[in-house]
Amino acid sequence: MYNRKDRLKILVAEDKTQYHYSLIEAILSDSELDLVGSTSDGYMAVKIADQNPVELVLIDLELPYPGGIHVLEEIRLARGTRPVCVTISDEDNDGIRRKALQEGADFSIIKPVNAETLLKKVKEIYEFKRQTTFRSQQSAPPEQMEKDAFIEYALTKIPIAANLKGYAYLQVGIALAIEDLGVLRRVTRGLYPEIALHFNSTASRVERSMRHAINLAWERGFGENYISLTETPLEGKPSNSTFIGAIAQLYQHKYRKR
Repeated sequence: MYNRKDRLKILVAEDKTQYHYSLIEAILSDSELDLVGSTSDGYMAVKIADQNPVELVLIDLELPYPGGIHVLEEIRLARGTRPVCVTISDEDNDGIRRKALQEGADFSIIKPVNAETLLKKVKEIYEFKRQTTFRSQQSAPPEQMEKDAFIEYALTKIPIAANLKGYAYLQVGIALAIEDLGVLRRVTRGLYPEIALHFNSTASRVERSMRHAINLAWERGFGENYISLTETPLEGKPSNSTFIGAIAQLYQHKYRKR
């Protein structure tokens, strides 16, 4: 049994009454969670988050005025340690979800999803983000970096799991793109086969492994990290070539040693 002080402190801002109650019931019966507050009002959600040691916030994007996006904006701008923010929504609206990521959401979940499944997912996201934050704090980049050090830093920052084959393939792909962005115009017949030669593999395996690594990071909520690292908007999950190109251009424009 967890001590109260060790439990993950969670705030719920959910407008739908029945779902709200099911979340509260599930949280109160979960030994790993401590309910700090619950509300269906956006202003009250911001106030609770500002006045309490909240670590995780569940935000309904369909909250009535001022709405879930406003809550995200206010929490992002608040002083102190920002809690992990997970949005939930009744609509599979890519535009709203992209806006939520840009305003500070760490992950976005579409209903229907039962309360227990949702809480299991958000606990995984919180732990993933906690480890990511620690790792990034331990490896803050200088103004200029050697290419290999930068690539390792960038993949750690996202983060891409280092134990996956796709991690090594992405390392080489980014290095090639840094030297010549033109390789991204011939990904299938140029980049993938060239990476495959480095590992005695095949182009199709390279492509699949890269996609798997990016998909896994995406499922764990890498959107905010990608945006903050590359300083570019996120129009949905990036393709292999978009991901590689964004990292390569960042190095060329910002971190390359002159």
